[in-house]
Amino acid sequence: IAWAAKKMGGPVPEPDPRFAMLPPDDRWSLANQADTQVRENQVQFRSALETITTSAPIAIQNTGNYSGTLPGPDAFEAAYGPQEGAARYSTFTTGVETAKQVHAMQTMAPTEIQSILAAARPTSSGDDAVLETRRYEALQSAAEQTIKAREADPAGYARSAFPNVNQAWNGATQPGGYQAAIAASVAAQEFLGVENIQPLPKDTAARAVESFKNEQLPEGARIASVANVLMATPDPSQRRALFNQLVDAGLPDITEGAFR
Repeated sequence: IAWAAKKMGGPVPEPDPRFAMLPPDDRWSLANQADTQVRENQVQFRSALETITTSAPIAIQNTGNYSGTLPGPDAFEAAYGPQEGAARYSTFTTGVETAKQVHAMQTMAPTEIQSILAAARPTSSGDDAVLETRRYEALQSAAEQTIKAREADPAGYARSAFPNVNQAWNGATQPGGYQAAIAASVAAQEFLGVENIQPLPKDTAARAVESFKNEQLPEGARIASVANVLMATPDPSQRRALFNQLVDAGLPDITEGAFR
């Protein structure tokens, strides 16, 4: 530092007493080594932050939680400096909050999802405009994907979104299991505001039909694979929905009379 100050024509500060006995060249060498170490530490620190800023929002979006420690503004300032650090921290916190809302959408009714989108609509005309727009676009994309997933496989979606529905389907082969699973599935879809309620997840319907078509199984087992599903509910409209799902999965529709 003293050497640099002298070169620039400025006042030369007093050296640290701990290094007063060292020749100037040795002091300069030590300063270079310290500067190199600081830079290496900063690179490692930035790398760790980049890992967290990428992983945390994804984990929160998928599971609702992040098992690690979320860095605060001081960590970003130490890695990137006051100005860039503050900007990166703002981007990070926005990403985390967006991820939380995306995860929450999984169990929201359509009206709640629309409320989130309305609240997130960009309004800034300043430096936050880009950040607000990105956040809104992320939420809008997540909302569209959520609605599409519900429409594509309503019961399968309900099973993935609600632990109690998944637990009910895991016990579907137990006595009374199909009835409990279908009841839980229908209730969850009603809560989500699904218009075209499908009692069965698509993969469950496909397995039932696959067993029905398996000529290696005894005839009674083949029939039971479908009959047990149809008799899981006494509700005629739900039975009709179940049968239609099985037909969509490949069950010959000429079997309707036999199952009646």
